[in-house]
Amino acid sequence: MKRLIYILAAIVIVAVIVLCIGVNEIGDKEPVAEAVATNGSEEKENPTESHVAENTSTQENTTKETTTKETTTKEDVTQEDKTPEDTSSEEPTSREEPTTKPNENNNDGTDYIYYQVRDDENNAVAFGDIEASEEQLKSIDELIKSYGKPVSFKAVSVDGSGGVSFNSQQTYFAASSIKAPYLLYCYKQMDNGDGTLTETMTYNSSYYKDGSGDMKNSANGTVYELSEIMRRVMWNSDNVGYNMCVSRWGRTGYNTFLESIGLSNLKLSSGSIWVYDVRAEDLVIAWKNIYDYFNSGAQHAEIFYDNCINVKWNVLGEGLPGLTIAQKYGIGYDVFCDTAIVYGKNQTYLLAIFTDSEANSKDKAFMNDLAKLINNIIDK
Repeated sequence: MKRLIYILAAIVIVAVIVLCIGVNEIGDKEPVAEAVATNGSEEKENPTESHVAENTSTQENTTKETTTKETTTKEDVTQEDKTPEDTSSEEPTSREEPTTKPNENNNDGTDYIYYQVRDDENNAVAFGDIEASEEQLKSIDELIKSYGKPVSFKAVSVDGSGGVSFNSQQTYFAASSIKAPYLLYCYKQMDNGDGTLTETMTYNSSYYKDGSGDMKNSANGTVYELSEIMRRVMWNSDNVGYNMCVSRWGRTGYNTFLESIGLSNLKLSSGSIWVYDVRAEDLVIAWKNIYDYFNSGAQHAEIFYDNCINVKWNVLGEGLPGLTIAQKYGIGYDVFCDTAIVYGKNQTYLLAIFTDSEANSKDKAFMNDLAKLINNIIDK
């Protein structure tokens, strides 16, 4: 009996073992078959290695992407760091200049329209009420092109109604054109009691300046009245006379005066009597203030007017024969310019011409030819 029980127990154990083995085989295969069905491909001989390889490839790609992303990020940050600095250091290719509206009061208290046009650097333009034909403007463009040197000019009627210009925002060394606005300040100071025409100054070597004029040849101790010093500054652009005026009236008050009329570009520094980086636009505004002074009835207005029209070298005279011109030319550091009030036959206007040249015979001829073409447009 016991033997029968042992046999039955053994049969049961064997059956259980066989059943377990069958279940395990089904469990191992189903995921593989499912994977094959899912992938739509043949069963892989070593799915584990394939999976590891896939993970390895994914990890490598992830690593590459991460590395690339980090590198790109660093480059982007570097570029972002550079961009503001680079942008701020670049000068704009063109300037937006405000245009004053008609009848709007300006810094000098007058109802003058300071047109600040954005000139095409390669073409002359007419603006405001001044009309010019295409042929007239083309004639100016062709003259400048044939001249072959940098040129800027601006001409504006004294009432501010309009004018014609070419590249008037370009900056130049002012040379002796600065002497006219400085003398305007001097005469205004004399009107206010700071100095008289008969006041004297004694020349000595500390006033010496090379260049234009003949006061530099004076002996130490030579005495000049202010009237003569100021006349010579305009008559033959005397550098010594100008230096003596700056020594007499200084820079601070002059610079403050310039600020009051919106001409900070013409300020004098503490170490020089010359001015750099001025525009034709600036000198037009300066001569508008001089024109207003001529017509103000001030004590010294007529004297200043006489000094401005009675000059040794009438630069624009050949181009504008028969016209009265109050002017101050400038030559130096490859700059030749003339700045003026032109009393035309039909209209009075302000004119400033700057060229990058040496003031030789060709430059003088160009200056006169250009003045003639400008006059044909604005004085009609």
